Amino acid sequence: MGLLGTVPAAAEEGAQRFALVVGSNHGAAGSPDLLYARDDAALVQRVLGEVGGVAEGDRVLLADPDPGTFRRALQALERRIDAANAEGRPTQLVLYYSGHATTRGLELGQALLPLDELKTALRDSHAGLRLAVIDACYSGAIARLKGSKPAEAFPLALDDRLDLLDRGVSGYAILTSSSAHEVSQESDLLGGSVFTHHVLAGLRGDADYTGDRRVTLGELTTYAYERSAPADEAWPQEQHPTIDLGLRGSGDPVLTDLTEADAVLLLPPALEGNVVVVHRGGGYLLAELDKRPGLARTLAVEAGALDVYVRDPDGVRVASLELARGETRDAGDATFTPVEQVAVRRKSRHGEVAVGLGVQGLAYLSPTVRTALVKPLPLLELGAEWHPSDRWGGYALLRLAGGTGGQTVHVGGRAIDQQVSTLGAVAGGGWEWWWRSLRASPWGAAGVMWVARRFSAVHDAQPGDFAAQDSVQALVEGGLTLGWAPVRFGSLSLTGALGYTPFRQDVTSVHQGYGRFGLRADVWF
Repeated sequence: MGLLGTVPAAAEEGAQRFALVVGSNHGAAGSPDLLYARDDAALVQRVLGEVGGVAEGDRVLLADPDPGTFRRALQALERRIDAANAEGRPTQLVLYYSGHATTRGLELGQALLPLDELKTALRDSHAGLRLAVIDACYSGAIARLKGSKPAEAFPLALDDRLDLLDRGVSGYAILTSSSAHEVSQESDLLGGSVFTHHVLAGLRGDADYTGDRRVTLGELTTYAYERSAPADEAWPQEQHPTIDLGLRGSGDPVLTDLTEADAVLLLPPALEGNVVVVHRGGGYLLAELDKRPGLARTLAVEAGALDVYVRDPDGVRVASLELARGETRDAGDATFTPVEQVAVRRKSRHGEVAVGLGVQGLAYLSPTVRTALVKPLPLLELGAEWHPSDRWGGYALLRLAGGTGGQTVHVGGRAIDQQVSTLGAVAGGGWEWWWRSLRASPWGAAGVMWVARRFSAVHDAQPGDFAAQDSVQALVEGGLTLGWAPVRFGSLSLTGALGYTPFRQDVTSVHQGYGRFGLRADVWF
């Protein structure tokens, strides 16, 4: 799911940098839609503009392009690169791709852009330095076309980096999010690709191991590998970034220069825990990192209103800051206040199933039906939902509901004691929105309902006047579910629905509406 690289002025004086940034949520038929590829691309473009030395007019952002659009954009940048070269300016090309891929190519919509074509385009570009980061499943195959090596084997000692920063580096470097045999991962918790999430935090300064306020290719590669590779409960599959180097000259290309930042946030050595920086004005995540004690960090951030969250064993604290353009602020001087930890349900791209049990009340809307046929009846409901993607999106549902109860109804002035039993099944779908741990979901369904009436006593009538009645009725219904997920694996919901069914009375069908309302508890798998 991503590609990236830049070399600011510190790496080569007077160089003009160009960037093609691509995010594609949609892949070929059979590939589930990604949730955050386009968002990742937009965030990468921001970083390239803020601290990557790429001017606004020199970077192109593509959302869900087809291969033709991709090729034309790259060709247009090549023409601009040729023009800059003709004027004697050093040039550099940055490519970022976030989306689906196979071992054969990048999935741009329903079409495939072959990996060997992309590799050739990077190798043959007239830019002096070409840097790419590809964040996609099996993206290591592009490096395998001409050999590759694990990122942890990047042949550059960080302690020697300052001695190698010269102005003579040329060629290409391709950093990929996974090996040729691995899938890359998205996270609802991070709101993006796992690999790109770490790349962005690293570029903003968390990968600045030497503290010189510059992040190099070697630093970023090591940083991304350390944070993307492990498999654990949160990220169940291992993911190993790989790198393919075709560089000439001795040097470690600088990717971002923190001295060019819009604003700077300092994390002091005493600060410890998981730190999340959110741009409150824009509503997007700037950086998330694990801050170790005794180690200072400098983060390039956008000016404006920021919320800095720190999570440690004692809980979660937040500080709200206002940073002016050009300002440097020490987070250690901010006032942090405790906040309630909100459990957010996480869901993988491969789907999640909710199974629930609830109690409801069923009532027909017509007063005549409630008086003469069936009074309100309690129901027990068993339901299942399949959520194929994000917590914002569509889902499928299947629900079974049944109930029984003794009633007295009145027909033609006569009181009738009856036992009513019902069993129904519906299938349908809905759309859900989540805000923190709260859920709102309209839905619709269709199905059948069986209703049985057994008469135990008919006052002022002969027993043979009323026979047992059974009917099977088609129904359609729509409703609204309001839920609360206090823990990641469970939720409580209030559900209301209105439906329509032809209620059969003897040989006559009476078209009636009904309503259901109840409480349900769900367990998420």
